[in-house]
Amino acid sequence: MPDQIEYMHQSIAQAVRDHDIDTMFGLVGDANLFMANHFVSGCGGTLVPAAHEGGTVLMAQAYGQVTGKTGVATVTQGPRPDQLLHRAARRRGCPPPYGPFVRRHARHGPVSPAKH
Repeated sequence: MPDQIEYMHQSIAQAVRDHDIDTMFGLVGDANLFMANHFVSGCGGTLVPAAHEGGTVLMAQAYGQVTGKTGVATVTQGPRPDQLLHRAARRRGCPPPYGPFVRRHARHGPVSPAKH
């Protein structure tokens, strides 16, 4: 049994690093904060911060195209993963796999109260 406990965020960060990924682009929040921190401080990786989810994908894709390495983007929870997938799919010229569902619900306005 190991002397020290390894947490899930440490395992994920180490697994990413073990795949020869040394740079990650991210919008860090409460869901990926510990993983991103361990990727930098515990695994010797580099995190390039972004201000928007779409920017993380574009930076990771550009990095991959220029360097020939795998570009990795990380975002936090909430609508951000949907925006990330949408941007990645659009960038590749594909419709997002969830497109009709998300777009249909995104067009709806506020819910009106029921009339009695």
